[in-house]
Amino acid sequence: KRFSFEEVVKDGWPGSIRIVVYPAPGNTIDISQWVVDHAPKNPAGESLLVGRITELTLSNVSWSVASNFAFDSRERVLVSKQGEFVVMIIFDEQNPNDPRLEEHFATYNQILSTFKFIELTP
Repeated sequence: KRFSFEEVVKDGWPGSIRIVVYPAPGNTIDISQWVVDHAPKNPAGESLLVGRITELTLSNVSWSVASNFAFDSRERVLVSKQGEFVVMIIFDEQNPNDPRLEEHFATYNQILSTFKFIELTP
């Protein structure tokens, strides 16, 4: 499943954040390796992963954090294993086309600081 949230703007560049959920049964997934294996690739098949993968804890959730080259920008990707799923949150980390990137980045950080997973019961 993929969820995208994008602000409506009349001028400038819209801020957006994407949440992607992949099925991942079992408990043996190494999230850092999953990030490497699922990194986007250029037309030659080379990984667009930039730098190294770091670990981060937000609101008691452990995330692997990576950056992907996105041609005219760079995306920050947070990945976490939650039960039977892998959850990715993706947003622009650098974008020369976005004059409001600092404002958007502050909004992304506010969303992440309050993000929480809840247990659903049937």
